[in-house]
Amino acid sequence: MPKWSWTVDRIEGEWVVVEASVGRTVQVPRSTLPSRTREGDVLQFEAVADEESAAWKVSRDAASTKERQEAIDSLHKDLKRRDPGGDVVL
Repeated sequence: MPKWSWTVDRIEGEWVVVEASVGRTVQVPRSTLPSRTREGDVLQFEAVADEESAAWKVSRDAASTKERQEAIDSLHKDLKRRDPGGDVVL
């Protein structure tokens, strides 16, 4: 069955905004996602079907979430290292 990876962009009350692809976001009800879902999580969406029914299985991808967070942390450290400090003059 097909699988998709989506990243949680933000949580707005009972709605979760996920990035389905570059520049494209989708809102899904928070109640349809794993209870531990947090901003920045990578979620795996998998279609599950048989002859009588079809559904989505949604799971948190802990390994991909950790990789993503480490990459973001590395970018922040690099930006701080290169920041000359002081005020920005426009």
